[in-house]
Amino acid sequence: MQRALWWQTGVIYQIYPRSFQDSNGDGIGDLRGITQRLSYLAELGVDAIWLSPIFPSPMADFGYDISDYTDIDPLFGSMDDFDALLAAAHSHGVKVILDLVPNHTSDRHPWFLESRASRRSRKRDWYAALPAGGWPNWVLSNHDRPRIASRVGPDQARIAAMLLLTLRGTPTVYYGDEIAMKEAAIAPAHVRDPLGKNVPGRGLGRDGCRTPMQWDSTTNAGFSSVEPWLPLGGALDQDNVLAQRSDNTSVYRLYRRLIDLRRKRPALSLGRYGCVRADGNLLVFTREHEREQLFVALNFASEPVAASLPSGEWIGRLLVSSAGDRADEPVRGGLNLRAHEGAIVELCDGTG
Repeated sequence: MQRALWWQTGVIYQIYPRSFQDSNGDGIGDLRGITQRLSYLAELGVDAIWLSPIFPSPMADFGYDISDYTDIDPLFGSMDDFDALLAAAHSHGVKVILDLVPNHTSDRHPWFLESRASRRSRKRDWYAALPAGGWPNWVLSNHDRPRIASRVGPDQARIAAMLLLTLRGTPTVYYGDEIAMKEAAIAPAHVRDPLGKNVPGRGLGRDGCRTPMQWDSTTNAGFSSVEPWLPLGGALDQDNVLAQRSDNTSVYRLYRRLIDLRRKRPALSLGRYGCVRADGNLLVFTREHEREQLFVALNFASEPVAASLPSGEWIGRLLVSSAGDRADEPVRGGLNLRAHEGAIVELCDGTG
């Protein structure tokens, strides 16, 4: 059997560099700030960090309009800072992915200028759509979409996290989702997103999902020593890393359990789907690899429900509940789920 590539079994963590950690007191996140937080990322258990663009840019689209792919924008630091981040990340066992977006160059980039210079230009077709890959990449939120905790609510966000980290494919966690950060309401005077400024009053601005990472409940959430470039989100007393680290039932602790389980159980990272069934607001499926079989049950309803396999009688052991309790609970014949609860059960040999 061909050995799986690291990105097929790994968990990726997307960082919006402006908003992760400010190291120099200008209110804007930077590369040195990311380096300072690598121990946190290693603790969370992710395999790689994906950085939104850090290249030089006129910032017409906050860095996605790239003018030079071979340097670092001074806003985020220097090439030396990047080299230091790369070395430190590797020492923590974390890979670094750069958001290259070759089809998002600035209109000042030499490639774009050459492509427009003549219909016979060798780069004329460089701005066509890229082919899609065949391996799924699953996401709940990103820098362009409202945060999952606000879209579906805090209870459903827990189930969504369990779904994300039990599907076959590569899961990508957007920074802050692991502490259930909410979409922030940005007053017109604080809008920074060029799209929100250019088309005001249409709800198209993306600032609300790009607010600074909430590390603690202090004035600037541990992100900066000065006022951040964007206002902080809400529920700062609960939705922060420091508070959730010590709470066994927190969303952060749920993410850690799920990521750890995915790393330890080949059925989740590599396994095929066995049974897949949806019944109203209940989704159940099994992931199978060699002799290992895991049963995933997700109750999206606001009332309890009983989950079972079509084969009837089976026994197992509950590994993770989205509520943060019930670990190692024995399961026989079926599984009773509370409202808005998901669970992962290890099935005994010969069941299912």
